[in-house]
Amino acid sequence: MNAIDINKEEKAMNSYRKIASIAGVLLLIGAVTAFVSNGLTDPVLRAPDYLTSISAHGTQIMIGALVAVIEAIASASIAIVLYPVLRKYHEGLALGAVGFGLMKGVFSLVKIIGLLSLVLLSQHFVKAGAPALPLFKSSACSLWPS
Repeated sequence: MNAIDINKEEKAMNSYRKIASIAGVLLLIGAVTAFVSNGLTDPVLRAPDYLTSISAHGTQIMIGALVAVIEAIASASIAIVLYPVLRKYHEGLALGAVGFGLMKGVFSLVKIIGLLSLVLLSQHFVKAGAPALPLFKSSACSLWPS
């Protein structure tokens, strides 16, 4: 039985289809994890007394931060996965897309670090018995503007 010879165009089309499927899955992962992360963190962050609320729901915030890390990685990976396809049309724009995708991932990680720092700050606030409320609130606002 002879092997079927697939021509060059069909190989490229199959490769692009695979890349599109991977990018689509990453997009879905990014969207779903963003909704889950926001659903876990936003109610706690929007509470009137958010410093004590964050301390009480620290595990929920940390799970939301972990889900946000998955979202950041998935979102940054979309541009990396699409680079071979975009490079075919314009290499400079393809590199720009990768650069901006990576910047989005880095900014998301900075947001997560701020969120986790806010958990630590709120735990110290509760442990201290709410001594200097304005000082803690100004520190909290510098980490996470409400």
